[in-house]
Amino acid sequence: MTTRFDRLVNGPIRQLLDGADALIVSEPQNVFLVSDVVPPTLRLLPERLLMPVFHTSTDPFWVIADITEDVIRRQSRHITDQVVYTEYRESPIGALVDALKRRGLSHQRILVEKNHLSAGHYEELAASLPGVTIDDATPALHDMRAVKSPDEQHQLQYRANATLRALSACYAETRIGDTETEIRQRAIQKLFTEGFDTLEFVTLARGRGDLLNGVAGDTPLQRGDMLRVDIGGTMAGWRSDIHRTAVAGTPPPRLKDAWRKNREVHYAAMDTMRAGRPVRETYATCVREYERRGMHCDMPFVGHSLGVGQHEFPVLTPFAPEEYKSGMVIMLEPMGIDPDNGGFSIEDMILVTDNDPVVLSDAVETEEMIVIGD
Repeated sequence: MTTRFDRLVNGPIRQLLDGADALIVSEPQNVFLVSDVVPPTLRLLPERLLMPVFHTSTDPFWVIADITEDVIRRQSRHITDQVVYTEYRESPIGALVDALKRRGLSHQRILVEKNHLSAGHYEELAASLPGVTIDDATPALHDMRAVKSPDEQHQLQYRANATLRALSACYAETRIGDTETEIRQRAIQKLFTEGFDTLEFVTLARGRGDLLNGVAGDTPLQRGDMLRVDIGGTMAGWRSDIHRTAVAGTPPPRLKDAWRKNREVHYAAMDTMRAGRPVRETYATCVREYERRGMHCDMPFVGHSLGVGQHEFPVLTPFAPEEYKSGMVIMLEPMGIDPDNGGFSIEDMILVTDNDPVVLSDAVETEEMIVIGD
């Protein structure tokens, strides 16, 4: 069975290294992508550079801090060579430069992630390698993340549905009168019960439901309120990100009608998500279909890819340059604002295929609004 490491090394990484001496990976999400290693402190301490390095003349190797040496050795199945620097005494860039010089710089060109290296680290690297061209690998590495393998699709679907189960359990235990803070804490507890390693974010909107990225307070949930919890975590390197909208008490006909309209737009948007079609078409469809139903959409984007990072490319904006490709996994999350009733939204994980798009977030039925009782 071909591993992701083999697929990347023998495909896009080899292509990147054509005419270059080395590719240095440093962004935490990409470190996991190319090595299958999840260093526990990499995101907590970004100055602690842990870098897999792919060189044209030698096997790939790590540049790592001494405190992580044993952890990396146990986790790293594909890259075994290690260059270890003493943290707080030696510079990680100095260790990297020495390793590159020992292995050769015949092309006088290396690739780094300019979106991740700090200005200080980049300046040190450039000063230590005079005459060496330093190009940016960020766009190419992001492209590597755009299309997911069948196993990666499975990993993401599992996490999406685990998050849905957590939200469903949270809403089932929530009652009118619970405070926003109580609901938030309940959602977090349910997420960890599903086996997530870390909480990446949780936002809450209560009332009319048209607030984005709301912060929980002590206000109680009142009858007639809409409630939207948006939550995501990481499990073994792969992310989740999903939200669901609920209503406190039996929804009146006007809310049911607005929800039905939102579902119609959601399906119309989903129908545009087919291999070969422009990504920006999804945004235009949402705007047009909401307006046809007396609603409006003023979000800057209506979805995004997801994987080892939270907002991966493509992002579903009105000016997205990409076309959909089979194997992309997209979080579709348009929000329609009804002038009388507020904001309505649902977030689904969609797999783009050569045929019809497939809903991967299928653990909880969503045709009707979720009702929170007394």
